[in-house]
Amino acid sequence: IQPPYLHLPAGKVSAHRPPQHTQHFLLLRWGGALHLPSPFPNPVLYIWPFPAPGSPFCPLPPSLMDLLALLLPCLLAPLGGVATMASPGPGGQDLQPNPPPATRLEPMEKFKEFQIRYNKSYEDRAEHARRFEIFIQNLARAKKLQEEDMGTAEYGVTPFSDLLEDEFLSLYAPRFGMPSSWPNQAAKVPEGPLLRQTCDWRKIGAVTPVKNQRSCGSCWAFAAVGNVESTWYLRAGNRLVSLSEQEVLDCGRCRDGCKGGYAEDAFITMRFNRGLASEKDYPYKVRARPNRCQANKTRAAWIHGFITLPKDEMCESPGC
Repeated sequence: IQPPYLHLPAGKVSAHRPPQHTQHFLLLRWGGALHLPSPFPNPVLYIWPFPAPGSPFCPLPPSLMDLLALLLPCLLAPLGGVATMASPGPGGQDLQPNPPPATRLEPMEKFKEFQIRYNKSYEDRAEHARRFEIFIQNLARAKKLQEEDMGTAEYGVTPFSDLLEDEFLSLYAPRFGMPSSWPNQAAKVPEGPLLRQTCDWRKIGAVTPVKNQRSCGSCWAFAAVGNVESTWYLRAGNRLVSLSEQEVLDCGRCRDGCKGGYAEDAFITMRFNRGLASEKDYPYKVRARPNRCQANKTRAAWIHGFITLPKDEMCESPGC
């Protein structure tokens, strides 16, 4: 290969933006100098505390996600927006880093904090870049909503800030409107004094701690199991037991309960399996495993049946 060359001293990282319609290149150099032919366009270099040349091992940087977050704006920038830097050849002066655009520094820092706080990781660089762009869009939306709000709510970063609205709805929004698997029955309200307007079951210990369904669309199972947990508390001498949502996913009629379902199906599973195991005995795995049902575990709670109230009765029933 004939000169000119690009000279990358040890301890440098290079991200290249190739011509249009070609793939991006991310070159990591862990030790020793690297000589590249000059046709690589628009090199962008960042100094990183890599091991010294000749080190017997080359560990990853403290966080590869941090590194990618720094390089992301350069990889996504318009072709003409990345400054071209050249070197006279081997032995020339070190190339200086080209910092990310100032307009993206704050979102990048927030995105890194978001990943750490909510333990977020992604399959590859493309997915990381996609989630970062969604995160930026959601930040802008939250800012706009906060500006339009009259102080009744607070908008900002949440565990769902890297999701599109459709993704959030498919994972966490309950389904309504499907005919019940069990006939609707009229509620029988006992005669007597009216109940108080409000009641917080948490204060008397009838509600288990908040659970996290994570990336599985199993809200229907969590809703049904939470209902039984509190009912069991009242029926079993104030004994609160955290029950197994995973058993509902594994042993129910839905082949893939992570794609959504209905609370009625969860109640049917509990009834025909003669109850549920505890969460401790049958822990949550964040996925449905229809071929691994273990309904033979010790029953921690059970139900004899259930009714589904018409929507108007649910709205008109007096407090709890």
